[in-house]
Amino acid sequence: VSQSENELTPTMIGRNEMGTQRERLNKILRRKTVEYALLTGRYDGLISLVQRMLDDSLRRAPWKGDTNPLKGHCYVASEAIYHLIPGMRPQFVRHEGAPHWYLVDPRGAVVDATAGQFENPVPYGDGKGKGFLTKKPSKRAQVLIERVTS
Repeated sequence: VSQSENELTPTMIGRNEMGTQRERLNKILRRKTVEYALLTGRYDGLISLVQRMLDDSLRRAPWKGDTNPLKGHCYVASEAIYHLIPGMRPQFVRHEGAPHWYLVDPRGAVVDATAGQFENPVPYGDGKGKGFLTKKPSKRAQVLIERVTS
């Protein structure tokens, strides 16, 4: 039995080509995740994607080097999602001795990509609407948006 010329097997595709194809597929999936959140108002996939793109380079002191992967990312994560999903409202609350940023969507649902950093539930009822420091995405938010969408 001979294989059709159009059929490719993993052994016929070079590692570089497989890596390139995988990256193209990952890029499509990332964009579809953002589109899905826009269309449905369901943010779990987008939050998970944002969390995977966070790293120490996006943190500021005093959170740089913290072993908790979500700690110190609330502002940049919220800001990036704010610019990706129209209609979000930034919110601020002090919790467990530190400032915490999150979003509220147009339906009033809390969207908090970094809530998992805390030992106790965030008191969202105490939150106050507060704008970000810049109208356009900050440099850190631009980096995160680029990671999420490309």
